[in-house]
Amino acid sequence: MNPETDTPEPSRLKRRKGACDACRKRKIRCGGCQAPGDPCTQCKNMGLDCTYEANMQTLRSSKGYVAALETRVKKLERLLNKERAQLDVNLAGLLKRITALAGHRLDGTPRKR
Repeated sequence: MNPETDTPEPSRLKRRKGACDACRKRKIRCGGCQAPGDPCTQCKNMGLDCTYEANMQTLRSSKGYVAALETRVKKLERLLNKERAQLDVNLAGLLKRITALAGHRLDGTPRKR
């Protein structure tokens, strides 16, 4: 509500996120469509069709790309956990061998000879 006139403010118009195809191609700022079916200001001034096909295509392909990356991350995490477990086993064996060669038990106390 506008406090000066006590009238309700007009609802904000929703804009599309991202530039339309023509604005994207020309690399200019796009005001977005003010209402469904209306062209953006740039397309209206230039008499061009205001479409958002490239935006939707990019969005669809980016979802697939993200899904592929998530799958790849999960695979790498499994591989890393497997390697970490193998490394722990190798380190435990190595520690036993070192302490045996040094003449000490695993708890650090010297062996009786």
